[in-house]
Amino acid sequence: MEEFLNLLLKQDFFGGLEVVVKYLNESKVIDGALFFDKSMNAKILAGGERIKGKEFEKIEGISKSSVIKAIEKGGDLFEDNILNKKENDLSIFYKISSVYVCPLYSINQLKDSELKQLLGILYFDRVGERRRFSESERLWFKLLRKICQKHFQMKSSEEFLLNSPKGWIGVSDFSIKLRKKIRTLSQLPVVTIVGETGVGKGLLAEVLHKESGRDGQFVVVNLPDLTETIFEAELFGSKKGAYTGAHDRKGLIGEAEGGTLFFDEISEIPFYLQAKLLRLIDTGFYKRLGEDKERKAKCHFICASNKDLYNEVKEGRFREDLYFRISAHAIKIPPLRERKEDIKEIARFYLTINGFSFNEKVLDLLSMHNYPGNVRELFNLLEELKYKKGTRKVVREKDIKELFQDKEMSSEDSEYLIEKIMKGELSWYQLKDLFLDREVSREEIRRIIINALNKTERKTYKDLCELLKIPVGEYGKFMAFLHRHKIV
Repeated sequence: MEEFLNLLLKQDFFGGLEVVVKYLNESKVIDGALFFDKSMNAKILAGGERIKGKEFEKIEGISKSSVIKAIEKGGDLFEDNILNKKENDLSIFYKISSVYVCPLYSINQLKDSELKQLLGILYFDRVGERRRFSESERLWFKLLRKICQKHFQMKSSEEFLLNSPKGWIGVSDFSIKLRKKIRTLSQLPVVTIVGETGVGKGLLAEVLHKESGRDGQFVVVNLPDLTETIFEAELFGSKKGAYTGAHDRKGLIGEAEGGTLFFDEISEIPFYLQAKLLRLIDTGFYKRLGEDKERKAKCHFICASNKDLYNEVKEGRFREDLYFRISAHAIKIPPLRERKEDIKEIARFYLTINGFSFNEKVLDLLSMHNYPGNVRELFNLLEELKYKKGTRKVVREKDIKELFQDKEMSSEDSEYLIEKIMKGELSWYQLKDLFLDREVSREEIRRIIINALNKTERKTYKDLCELLKIPVGEYGKFMAFLHRHKIV
């Protein structure tokens, strides 16, 4: 299920959510599921034979009182044994026995509910059973909440920057030159964007799509999440009966008709499938699974990679002909630490739009940080500042200093985490979450990994895997993660 959960962190949010809900439904964990957007319009994910309606006021078949309680509480709500509670007549009518409601906010750890911005609500229920949600089932729900929260935080940063009048914010030489080229680049059939994680590759791709004036959608192909077995079905589409369980579907190419198809992390595509991708980009022709006739893709292509594609070619992991086909019009976005002027400009735009007063020294302090997580890290920092300040609309230098002090991990904190690892109280997956959530920096996790490694008997990474509770079969994935993020 890990690959499905990862979809929730990407652009295909509802696609991933539907897959996970289907699994939970088939496993008899839940019977009904909905997602309410911030306008309280519902998307029914499971239980459609019982649950009817779209707007919250008119929806039927759920425990609406539980949703209201969760909003009033400002956090997760588990309710069990509802059938025994006489005050909830509707739940009794629909035989709802257990409910989990999770409101998602812009900053989920914020305590002051008046400052929370509701982004959506997850709702799950179980009917006809007296059994409570088990602890493992509750952990499932909490994991979903965390992943959904991360998705919305990432999307809010992209949407915020996309609403900039300039489209691409920055006054560095790179940003000035880029803005002059955006109109020309937006009209090209193939563009490739290269840069570190978080520099804004997806943002630039959406800017190019928006500037192109195309009527179709901006569709993301998350290549790391497409396994070899489902690559063609997801990308090209399929005809009913093409394989077991296949139905008519137009695929991502069909969804992008008249718009843009964005291949995110193109270096991750399996080598033998790269020929199929080359043919698509080179000729525009493809076949849906189960069909004999060829179709013509009516969309533009944008590719992105956080790796040096030419180096991938030299290492034998990426086809040379595909590289030359997509790199004719390539843009490399420098990391934020190499365009410090842009840090000031992004922060200036954010603080001004949100009505804050500040001086140039505040921007100077913000630009002193290296931001290993690039624009995404800067945005999350500004979001945290916004909610810490609350209704106080003046940002002072001491606020920025305090913000960075909170972010820095002391050697004592590092030793504390290592101690928890040695006691078996902290697994690799928990440590990885801290790193991906920017609560632990690359240097800090490197220090933790090396120190923990030195405490193993033979000082080998396989011993470290055992210490970090990593299954034997996931050793390669663990080492690939460490190398990909330049931890070792």
